[in-house]
Amino acid sequence: MPETILVNVSPLETRVALLESGLVQEVYFEHEGGHGIVGNIYLGKITRILPGIQAAFVDIGLDRNGILALPPATVPDADGSNTPSTKPALFQGQKILVQVTHEPREDKGPRLGRQLTLSSRYLVLTPGADYVGVSQQIRSRAERERLQQLLAQADKPGCGVIVRTAAEGVDEQAIAADLQYLQSQWQNLQVRAKGQQKPVLLYTEPPLFYRLLRDRASSALERVVIDDADGFNAAQAFCQRFLPAVCSQLELHKETTPLFEAHGVDAAIEQALGPRVELGSGAYLVIEQTEAMTTIDINSGSFVGGKSQEDTALQTNLEAVPVLARQLRLRNLGGIIVVDFIDLQQLEHRRQLELALAQALHADPAVRKIASLSALGLVEIGRKRIGQNLQQALCEKCPSCDGRGVLKSAQTVCYEILRALSGRALSGRASGGDARDLLVLAAPAVVDRLRDDAAVHIAQLQSRLGGSITVQVDGSRSPEDFDIIRVQAS
Repeated sequence: MPETILVNVSPLETRVALLESGLVQEVYFEHEGGHGIVGNIYLGKITRILPGIQAAFVDIGLDRNGILALPPATVPDADGSNTPSTKPALFQGQKILVQVTHEPREDKGPRLGRQLTLSSRYLVLTPGADYVGVSQQIRSRAERERLQQLLAQADKPGCGVIVRTAAEGVDEQAIAADLQYLQSQWQNLQVRAKGQQKPVLLYTEPPLFYRLLRDRASSALERVVIDDADGFNAAQAFCQRFLPAVCSQLELHKETTPLFEAHGVDAAIEQALGPRVELGSGAYLVIEQTEAMTTIDINSGSFVGGKSQEDTALQTNLEAVPVLARQLRLRNLGGIIVVDFIDLQQLEHRRQLELALAQALHADPAVRKIASLSALGLVEIGRKRIGQNLQQALCEKCPSCDGRGVLKSAQTVCYEILRALSGRALSGRASGGDARDLLVLAAPAVVDRLRDDAAVHIAQLQSRLGGSITVQVDGSRSPEDFDIIRVQAS
């Protein structure tokens, strides 16, 4: 499938989009002054060990401690077998090398791992391991054996190696140079770690665009279009050094129409920030994200074109599958995804849907597991979390609804104000005093409701209060926010 990488450079942000056959599949963002910390390697210090959840908190020099999962240790039983033990292998105050595996989330620090990896174009170095692995995407048995033998014979003390897909067909000299580069990085990292008394960053991944070029450069990559002259020159220099085959594919965007607008990326991003995705037939998807999982509901909408109800359901489900697969990548959804397909009664149709879904998700490297279609038409998909999803990267919680996605109606807020006024009236009568006049400040729609529907009730409350109740619009307030102020009678 032909691929295109688009790079939009602005003063404060770099955006990179991956297109396959002209359709936007993935979008990445990097702000000025830094990028995500996944892949960074730190010298950290264990601050606390919690055997009950097999985890340790590690200070890596950031605002929040990282979380390191601890595999159960084992102790020999009397019969010689091994039994899990809750005794931690690490201790509080210990200095350790850790690598960030997941970005920090709203209420959690970054997740860490002790199996370090250093990546290059063709290889992944795994310090402390002792194996040679070959990417499963390399199908040729002869090529897999060639690469396995080549790396098995290489001098790599104390390190394992994983051969990446891009190494297929690459000569021995290029792979040896890649290995030497990674070993040099590992040695420099170890030297920097020696003598450090405080947590410190030892290694960081290259900037976003270079990482994407490194990881996506293949025979499928046809074009790399950049809309900034300085960025284009920097990309040329990078490719000449590390990816000479990609140099001929670099292009400088010179058109007057902005790059992302010309290729429909801005429109795709805007659609992906909303919950509803329209299908050509009139059917649609509704995608809702929660902290624990994402739900996707398939609806037939206005589509009634099938020969029967079963045929309409099958056509709608099959039309939704490729759109669903694309939205997972475009929105960068991770964790558990539950898809509610329209019910299918025939076993053959259910099998057809499962096969179509597996084929559509095959090209997504983040998908880890696809469960079978349940009796209720549900499919669970496990997808690896990779950085922030699109919504997290571009949006923040609504200050009015605090992230709920809905607001109380003007009628509901009106009732709350009336209850609060009733309480004030009672407390005012009990306490006595002159300050019995009340001023109600609320959003325009709420004030309209109070004046139109609650005038009689407010008059009754004024009588009980022994003072006046004035309702006033405060345009700066959110629809749910109101205030009742006790004022001195004039």
